[in-house]
Amino acid sequence: MLSAGAPAATFCYTVGPMDIERGIEFLQEQQAKFCSDVEEIRQRQEQLQTLLARVVTIQEGFGNAMLSLAEAHRKIDERIDRLVTERIDRHDEAQQQAEERMNALIATLDDLISRKGNA
Repeated sequence: MLSAGAPAATFCYTVGPMDIERGIEFLQEQQAKFCSDVEEIRQRQEQLQTLLARVVTIQEGFGNAMLSLAEAHRKIDERIDRLVTERIDRHDEAQQQAEERMNALIATLDDLISRKGNA
């Protein structure tokens, strides 16, 4: 801590030719490392672009497959609905015929019973 009125400390650093050379070497190493890092990033970016293109292609394939499955499902649903309706209609018709035969049988039995009662 400086006290009031005390002179500020001054730092004097002299740079010699060796220091400049080491500084230049350091800067060159850093520049080379930077260029290497940029090249690695560029290569990774290309790999990612290739991978992304594959993912998009696969996703489009899945989308098309889902559309095909949805259409097939819709057709199956329509067919099932049609078959169920046909079965219900046939069942209703068979039920109606059974009722008519049952009524005819009842009428015949009533007729027979009334004849025996009158005989």
